[in-house]
Amino acid sequence: AAAAPSMVAPPPPPEMHAEMVALDLDDTNKPTHSKLQFLLAVHLIYRSIRVLPARISGWWTRDCPRKLSTFVLRYVESDLSAAIAADEMDALKSGADFGAWDAEALQVRCSAVSRAVTITYVHEDCSADVVISLPEAYPLRNVEVTSESRLGLPEAQWRRWTLQIVTLLSLRDGTILDAVAMWKRNLDKAFEGVEPCPICYSTLHFKTNSLPNVSCGTCRHRFHG
Repeated sequence: AAAAPSMVAPPPPPEMHAEMVALDLDDTNKPTHSKLQFLLAVHLIYRSIRVLPARISGWWTRDCPRKLSTFVLRYVESDLSAAIAADEMDALKSGADFGAWDAEALQVRCSAVSRAVTITYVHEDCSADVVISLPEAYPLRNVEVTSESRLGLPEAQWRRWTLQIVTLLSLRDGTILDAVAMWKRNLDKAFEGVEPCPICYSTLHFKTNSLPNVSCGTCRHRFHG
């Protein structure tokens, strides 16, 4: 199901907010019509990208006039993308606080410098990382999702989950918080009922990184084949 866009619109960028407040306080210094139009346009662009990122990206990709396309791209890169990425990372850092996940089962590391979010999923004695990298023109351009460990799961399944993250963010107006929660649900479901091997006492085989896949006909426990 498509992720519903947030009903709470984010605030405008701090520098624009300060200027708008100053205009409100100083009744003797009314803005010119052109300046007011500019401020309203900037405010509308910012709020639209924050609330409907996929739709704005789709407009920019398919319908934005060619003579405006480069201007919009550069404006998002220079003035909006960093603030949007910071908002997304702040929401991720507090995900465990409002019950989105258990802090012990999912660890979040955010880097504003590298514009990357590293999520570590922990299950029993093993863990897996996924890195979501935000481009300079995010959300006009798609995120990149990489991972070095599949926790013994089939490559096709892992690739499908990676594609789900990109799709949620690029086509369904989802947030990075939504994407991480979805990725965790997929892993929770995959590991539901999986217990450590009764022979080596590990969930993953130390050589093949496979899950217990052979069932004992007597005790019904699964062990590494």
